[in-house]
Amino acid sequence: MCYLIAALIERKQVSMAALKKNIWLLFFLLVLSSTVLLVSISISRWNSLTEYYRVSQQGLAAQWFGAFSSILEQQEAILTLMGEDLLKREANRPEDLQARLDDLRRVAIMRSHCEP
Repeated sequence: MCYLIAALIERKQVSMAALKKNIWLLFFLLVLSSTVLLVSISISRWNSLTEYYRVSQQGLAAQWFGAFSSILEQQEAILTLMGEDLLKREANRPEDLQARLDDLRRVAIMRSHCEP
């Protein structure tokens, strides 16, 4: 009977050591899997945010380009009309045409310096 009790106590000690070893193994596996999960979620979130802002910036750049291009086209049309008008009005006197163009250039330069 003594041998049976000693065997049970020894078996219990072995199973406690195995249980302690398994608990630490489970703990390390849990920490490792949690770290891997956190890193993978972080990388996924980072990629989705960078993609979102890349698309957003591309849209803003395209919108800005469209607006700027429109302004330039309007200015080109205005200059074409003004040039044609000046040529019609001042066709007989080319020296007056040059003076008028110089006046317009001075006005444009003054405006660009005055505006913020």
